[in-house]
Amino acid sequence: MDIKEIFVSHRYWIGMLLLLAFISACSVTPTEAPPTPQPPLVPTEPAAAPTETPTPAPTATAAPEATAEPQGAWQPLSPDVCDYLAGAMAYTLGVDVATAEAPFQDYITGKAGTGCQATATGTGLDFENFAVVADGLRGMLETRGWQEDSMYAADGPTGTATGFRKGSGLCLLNAGWEPSQDANCPQDQPISACQLTPEQQLYTIVLNCAQEISPEIAELKSMIEATLPPTPTPDTSGFSLGGIAEVGVLPLTVSSGSQPLWAVFSIGMCGFGDPLQNHFIAIYTRNDAGWQELTLLELGESSDPEAFGPDYIFEGAVSQMNVEPSRLWLQIEGGVGAHGGAYHLLSFDGQTLKVEVANFNPSPGGNRLEELNGDGLLEVVLDATDPYVFCYACGVRLTNFAVLRWDGSQMVEVPLTPLPESAPADLRDLNNRAVELAQAGLWKDALATIEQAQALDAQDEAVAWNATLIRLTAEGRRPHEYEGYGYPLLENVFYGDYATALDIMRGYSVEELLSQPSPLVVGTVAESWEDALVQHIQVSASQALQAQPDLAAAWFLRGWATHLVNPGSTEAQADIERAAALDPNEPLFTQSVAYLKGM
Repeated sequence: MDIKEIFVSHRYWIGMLLLLAFISACSVTPTEAPPTPQPPLVPTEPAAAPTETPTPAPTATAAPEATAEPQGAWQPLSPDVCDYLAGAMAYTLGVDVATAEAPFQDYITGKAGTGCQATATGTGLDFENFAVVADGLRGMLETRGWQEDSMYAADGPTGTATGFRKGSGLCLLNAGWEPSQDANCPQDQPISACQLTPEQQLYTIVLNCAQEISPEIAELKSMIEATLPPTPTPDTSGFSLGGIAEVGVLPLTVSSGSQPLWAVFSIGMCGFGDPLQNHFIAIYTRNDAGWQELTLLELGESSDPEAFGPDYIFEGAVSQMNVEPSRLWLQIEGGVGAHGGAYHLLSFDGQTLKVEVANFNPSPGGNRLEELNGDGLLEVVLDATDPYVFCYACGVRLTNFAVLRWDGSQMVEVPLTPLPESAPADLRDLNNRAVELAQAGLWKDALATIEQAQALDAQDEAVAWNATLIRLTAEGRRPHEYEGYGYPLLENVFYGDYATALDIMRGYSVEELLSQPSPLVVGTVAESWEDALVQHIQVSASQALQAQPDLAAAWFLRGWATHLVNPGSTEAQADIERAAALDPNEPLFTQSVAYLKGM
């Protein structure tokens, strides 16, 4: 039984644990950041957002509850959405983020109100430059359905500002720096003339988000919520089986001349009573006769794990995405259990909502839509990462992705593709070797090889797609550089960098490496997970040796892993002897053979 089937079979009890987790989470004491003014700051040099998780993980501190109703045309996004965006901002920037309600002004229309504001501060040691910061946050917002509005763009020598829209919401991003007082920058010269150290660049990054609640949205929301069944009454301890009591409304962008459309979707926890109450999404329009439901889709009504629905959806989890122009597209990022994720991509052809992609993964946030091949259409990147290599909190993950693209009628997976015999020999050999290395888990070498193929012919579609797929996984598996975090030995094996894994082992004597217990395990996150460690090394090394039989380091790693659980076994000794035969000048191999023979 795989992990999806486990969640289906035990959804009731998982829901109970989730509700308890929600109750305990409500006791966190928030901290508040002082409101930051929101005029346009302002320059440009985009770079990709970091893909690695900092240590310790950056946090977003929650905003305190408002003491009065927000005033003005603009109101804060829901607390769930605010916290979600702040957490994503913290992860993208790699620093802590503080949240608070703050004054909000749309500096294009002049309308004002209150927004939920996320603020990050630091120095040039924390941020490469403001353009890199802005581009990272731009990518973070766009993958969550926010679309940049160039009307809000403003640039200058020390900062940049822009705006993003999603339905009735508006986020204003402001990223910039100012010199510290001890920099003594001349007032009569441009800031570029001031020689600053990174510590003297004081950064402030502000993301202030609000929504305009139109009378139409309020009316539709009220109408649908009035039809929802009553939720179970909590018991005397305050515990409840949950139940849907609220909906979100997302105005949809339609082509000129088309009827107006709104997506209505349930938010909060689904009901864990009998029967289960699943989340739903519907499409509505409005005409002279009033509101009309065009279609409704219940998420997860099937027992098929692929149709598994979310346990909870928050208001900002539904986004309209521009996948391709023949239909409307909606992305839903829901939660399952304590920290699992359910991802759905829906299409609407004018009559029916259809699930085009559904994916469950035990760690949320990795699924996304991204333009990968330059054709202007978004591809689906599904996260197939295993966060339970050892334990969820151990920080060691086996990264994998699947990429799907629209073929005109459905989403199909993009595979690694060898070139045929008819292709130019040099290009074919490099491409096909890169595919072979990737399939063997030798991602570092696969990336270097496919980049050589691209240098020969950057226009070949198969080579370009192979490069995209290999780069996606290789960059995800590249070991992070945070000291004391994760388990570098295994992470380098997953990356296919057996030379670096061997360098880690060279830091120990042969007696230490082959002793029981091993200092490579004791005191690390692998301790008590030796069976999992051994299995992953054996499987990875065996795959690598299929593609590269003379990879001495892989033979040694596999032999060491076998020795870890079966000291002195003939299998372990045979692998280590093979490593020594392939590389007799490596002292670690020859000395290990002598040690094992003397046992």
